Amino acid sequence: MGSGDSSATSGDKIAAMSGVLAFLAGLQLPVADNNWTDYVDASPKIGVRAGAVEGALAGMVSADFTPERLTAKTAMPFGADVGASAYRFRFLAHLGFEHEVGPKLTLTARVGAGLDLAHGSYDYTAAGVRFHSSDSDVGFAFEFGGGVWWDIGSAQIGGELAMPIGNHDKASQNGSVAFQYTSYDIDMLFAVRMLSR
Repeated sequence: MGSGDSSATSGDKIAAMSGVLAFLAGLQLPVADNNWTDYVDASPKIGVRAGAVEGALAGMVSADFTPERLTAKTAMPFGADVGASAYRFRFLAHLGFEHEVGPKLTLTARVGAGLDLAHGSYDYTAAGVRFHSSDSDVGFAFEFGGGVWWDIGSAQIGGELAMPIGNHDKASQNGSVAFQYTSYDIDMLFAVRMLSR
């Protein structure tokens, strides 16, 4: 009697490596610290993530962009007309974990670290004198997140909940924009990701 091919049994299946490319969009909600939440309001966020998945482990790099919506505290007293703007880019490397909980449903978790590039500017006129400053700072970026994904052919659609953290410590010099805060946000993201299996 011929012996069966043991490589065909489910217990001997070896997960092949898959490439992954994800596009994300959603909302950033500032939660701390006061130096961050006093000046930044809920803002839109877009991002892209790429990497590889093998079994339950994933390695990825990501880039995202947030045009920050500023609060009324950026206004100046005495009715001075102020134009203020801010944005940030984040570049991170992530270690991820994936677990299939059904034929089409996957849960994911990730932790990442990298760089947080913040930029801010203001322009206003008071008593006939124009004041202007524009500056940038590179700080540390950390991030924790988790998601739920549903298979639609070779792609997946899903949502993620994440906590991005950014640390900056650049004081104002001669009226320049200050970057002195540790930001904690909650990200609510919708995403589409493609897998090359």
